[in-house]
Amino acid sequence: MFFRNTGGIVISSSSAGIPSSEDRPGLSQSFQSPHVHVMQIQNASGEIPEPLAPEKVVTFPTKDNELSSFWAGIDQVPSLQDGLDWFFEPLEGISDLVNSPLPPQFEPDVSIQIQLPTLHDSDSRLRGNPADGDEVGLFLDMNPGMHQDNDWAFARSNMLDSLSQLDIQVLQSPFFEVDNLRMFLSLYFKHYHPHFPIIHQATFSVLACHPLLLIAILDLGSAMARDEMLFHLGQQVHNSLRLTVLNSGIFEPPIPLWCLQALLLVQAYGKMISSRKNYEMAHIFHGTILTMMKRGSVYLAASTSHPPEPNEPLQASWRRWIGEESWRRTAFFAFVMDAQHACVFGHSPVLSVIDMRISLPCLESIWECTSVETWQGLTRPEMTASLFLPTLKSLLRENVVPPHCSEYARFVLLHGLMSLQTHLQAGSRLTLGIEVGRLHAYSRTYDPLHQPNCPGSSSNSAPIWANTIDAALDTWSTSLFSLQPSLCLEAARPLHRVAQITLHVSVLDLHALAMDPQFPSRLTQSNTDSGIYSANANTTKTLTRLQRWVYTEAARNACRYALLLVQETMFSGKRYLAREDNVAPRPWCLYVAVLTLWVYGQVTEGPALDGESAAGAEEYMIRMTRAIQHADPTKPIISGANQISGLIRAVRDALMGCRWELLQEAHFVLRRLGGETVLDAGGDRKTLI
Repeated sequence: MFFRNTGGIVISSSSAGIPSSEDRPGLSQSFQSPHVHVMQIQNASGEIPEPLAPEKVVTFPTKDNELSSFWAGIDQVPSLQDGLDWFFEPLEGISDLVNSPLPPQFEPDVSIQIQLPTLHDSDSRLRGNPADGDEVGLFLDMNPGMHQDNDWAFARSNMLDSLSQLDIQVLQSPFFEVDNLRMFLSLYFKHYHPHFPIIHQATFSVLACHPLLLIAILDLGSAMARDEMLFHLGQQVHNSLRLTVLNSGIFEPPIPLWCLQALLLVQAYGKMISSRKNYEMAHIFHGTILTMMKRGSVYLAASTSHPPEPNEPLQASWRRWIGEESWRRTAFFAFVMDAQHACVFGHSPVLSVIDMRISLPCLESIWECTSVETWQGLTRPEMTASLFLPTLKSLLRENVVPPHCSEYARFVLLHGLMSLQTHLQAGSRLTLGIEVGRLHAYSRTYDPLHQPNCPGSSSNSAPIWANTIDAALDTWSTSLFSLQPSLCLEAARPLHRVAQITLHVSVLDLHALAMDPQFPSRLTQSNTDSGIYSANANTTKTLTRLQRWVYTEAARNACRYALLLVQETMFSGKRYLAREDNVAPRPWCLYVAVLTLWVYGQVTEGPALDGESAAGAEEYMIRMTRAIQHADPTKPIISGANQISGLIRAVRDALMGCRWELLQEAHFVLRRLGGETVLDAGGDRKTLI
């Protein structure tokens, strides 16, 4: 099964190779794990290249030998409410929001001096000095043959030393054969890199990459291998990888970039690919890792750009720029994961949009440059990347995303809207729907009869900010226009629909009913419009909210977006199989859409009769689509919405055979909702998302 949910960025060592602890004092704790034997790297001619620049250490002001607690280098961090208010305040004559400066409370403290680590020479097998005009060759295409095999042999030795606590049978398994390791890396670049372009592929080297980071990258690649044995071996490697990184002696603020990248890749594997146990562990450690980022250097480094030094060699300028962009892209990767999982799983977010006081990622054509000359030709001193916060605020004013934003930047902006939505929902729940702060005074003019409901509770309240987010999501949809194929934008399509769905209904409410095996049988109709359900207290409260929700315009909007997601996924002209999909969130988004339609039908009309349940998926989609298009405001309930068994069975078949255990659980739930008699071998454990 193909999964691709994240990427990684590689900080490689100097062109002189990975120095030993004897040559560089203190390096064993900043780069090596205790058991890694590091080889000295030579280029193709057998000579050891001179380093481009010494590695610099990130330094921070301290007091009484304690690390200062700060976020993004500002003295006074604005409150979340004040930060959210800023997005909705009047424009005051500002016509160009994208290029407008940040308000003073969001500006980093320039008095804090930070020096980014200099990237080591990416590939010591270069022919001559790359600054003289030679291209920096891509790792996978460089010097095939014996020398490349030697590189992999050295890297393999370092990885095995780093995983010495792993079962000897796993260490001696085919997983660590050089051919398989090479295949894993190739799969990673093919399926992960286009989605989350985090790694600077042109300067990547298995020799210069830290062994634990390399293992995390290869482990993700192994999840895309068709060989089931290699996939299961990769899970065994994953089971101990997080603990190995945490015990490396490096997991403390300020966290090194390689350590953060490795942990984020481990999180992505556990959350979207592996078993239920690993999913739960990733959820538990998510807040810990992001809190470490807040206590350390990540966002300060990401917000810091240094102009070229006088007489700085062009090659050194390129390396410095790669380091700055690496920090920035790593920061956005963590933010995207946080916002995405809060939206599609209903988890509590750790980060907010006001934490991201940094520039958007650069154009992919610049990031993917394979030579310093190409990079120089595409960059100019007057070129500056748009800041994330002003661009997001412009989007909330229904201004389209600027055309110079890359596909990855558009993807980040979508998650900015998702993050805003999640925090505003949480605020509405916290204040019981009573608007606080200045936000209500800044919101768009709205009609109370045509407002989305408070999505945090699936109730009939109407938060005044919801129309603004709804319109911004519609405006963002123009970002999907692209003549060139883009896996990043392809992954954004289902996430965009789920963001629209969850704006109108709580994903947790959907799961509360779907995961209760007694819900359909105990739901009895008291009249033609609604059913009364007597069950456990949690389900009863959820059902009460949803019984109010189904009569609102928000319910019809949620169903409309769910129908669009199902149509774009299941009715695209070819049979959809989740196990062959390399866009990891899409199967789960499809599952959320089907649950939305199922809940609406069950709550409004109860279980379908035997004759009605025979309707096919196509018939259901046509009937519901026409009903939504020609909805009568005087008749809020859509007739026949409960005749969904045919669609449920079609989606059930699409989710069959997935490796991700949460999708296996989703398949089990759809079997039960589709009318099958199934036994739950897992018991009550399959109740959380």
